[in-house]
Amino acid sequence: MKKRYLLLIILVILALIINFICLSITPALKTVADKEVNRFCQMIINNTPFPVELEPGDLIQVERSGDTIVAINFNTNFASSIGAKIVNQLEDIFYAVEEGCYLSIDNSFYQRQLQNMSDQGGVIAEIKLGLLTNNPFLATIGPSIKLRYQTISAITSSIEEDINDYGVNHVMVSLKIVIKIQLLVLMPFYHDEFVHEYDYPLLMEII
Repeated sequence: MKKRYLLLIILVILALIINFICLSITPALKTVADKEVNRFCQMIINNTPFPVELEPGDLIQVERSGDTIVAINFNTNFASSIGAKIVNQLEDIFYAVEEGCYLSIDNSFYQRQLQNMSDQGGVIAEIKLGLLTNNPFLATIGPSIKLRYQTISAITSSIEEDINDYGVNHVMVSLKIVIKIQLLVLMPFYHDEFVHEYDYPLLMEII
């Protein structure tokens, strides 16, 4: 009977210690995890090839009466189709890395990075426990915590257009795709949703 009570006390103490550790390192984990996931997403977006070749007039039509601008029409349907193609490219990469089945297409640094992450089962970063102390001398010390992600929602795109006066007789027009990525960050002591939007500029012009 005494052994059972002793075992129960030990388990309660261990649970309290683990809970204290989790509460202590969670804020630091969240900060580091967000930076690493954002870096991962930005790396993929920056290296995803643009899916179409644009010609002048594909995205905007300007109607004039003499020197006066009468109307500015954005081709949002075409822009939306570009966004859909970009989303398909991104989803293929995110799901392949997550599932550990990504195959690199060349020997570039970017492709080697993705292949290494995929080979590790979707591990996009390893965070040293010493890094969570905010002490630069301990940043490389201690065991590593593996950071994985899970795609919990479809990557989406939207179109944003803007027209602003520029000087006396001109306007500045812009058109961009906004890519929204929603992931679940998975770590031993921490998990949380990561939601971020990334701009994909299509057009910026003074007319």
